[in-house]
Formats: sequence, structure tokens, C-alpha cells
Amino acid sequence: MKNLIFLFGLMLTTITSFGQFIETDGSFSMKYERIRGFMYEDTNWVYDRGNMVTWEFIFNVDFFMTPDSDELFGTIALDENGESQWFYNFIGDVNESSDEYGDYSGYRVDILSKDDETGLWEFWQPGELRHYGSYTILNVGSPAFYKFQYFEYE
Repeated sequence: MKNLIFLFGLMLTTITSFGQFIETDGSFSMKYERIRGFMYEDTNWVYDRGNMVTWEFIFNVDFFMTPDSDELFGTIALDENGESQWFYNFIGDVNESSDEYGDYSGYRVDILSKDDETGLWEFWQPGELRHYGSYTILNVGSPAFYKFQYFEYE
């Protein structure tokens, strides 16, 4: 009985510690090192800042905000410690198109963030996540007021 309780506790800790996501048949991951931010001011995107933060995106995962919540589908962003920090919940169908950066597959998303103090997930902003192959762009807001660019390094 002690082993069963220990095993259940370990499983619950694993679920909450690692972000409650399950990879699907269509899942794939990419690691990004650079992040650039742009703020939308007037009619121009203005460079805001950049840093060397490592992120791993796992695309096409099933996600649960809590162990008993409804299943969501989208992309999870893991920090350099492998901990889930952001979830991009896909809304509607994929939008395959092209722009000045090239061809992309994009989704409208609800952006969920994890509160570092409580460990709870909450809605942050709407947005659009565009995957171009070797890089990804996240437009935050509707209409967009911020843009993050993630560049593949591995």
C-alpha cells in the first residue's frame, strides 16, 4: 500500500512539475537560442531588446492546465531547465500562407502563462503563432502590439 501511495504521489508530482502535456503522433520539437522583441508603435515595428535565452518549443501537444481540466491542443514552450512556462492554445484551423519572411503555418492562439509563485496556469493574451521552419514568430495581442522572434540553434 505504501508503494502504491508513493507511486501515485510521484506521478502527480511529475504531472504538475513538467507542465501537464502529452506529445501526439504529429508532435515535433525545436530549440531556439535567440529571442528578439519588437514593439508596435505607430506604423512601424520598433526593435525593443534581445537576449540569449534558450527555449524548446514542442509543437502539437495535448495540454492540461490541471490534472482534471479539459484537454487543450497547441504548442508548449519549455525554458532552459526543461520546465513549461508558456502554452499556445491553437484556436481554429491552421493558416498556411506567406509574408515578407517566407512561407508559414500559423494559428490564432490563446497564450497561457505559468505563475512562478503558484504554479497555476492562466490566460495572458491572444495572439498568433507562426512557424516558418527554422524560426518562429509570436505576435502578441489582437491587434498585435508585441512580436517575439525565435531562431533555431539546434
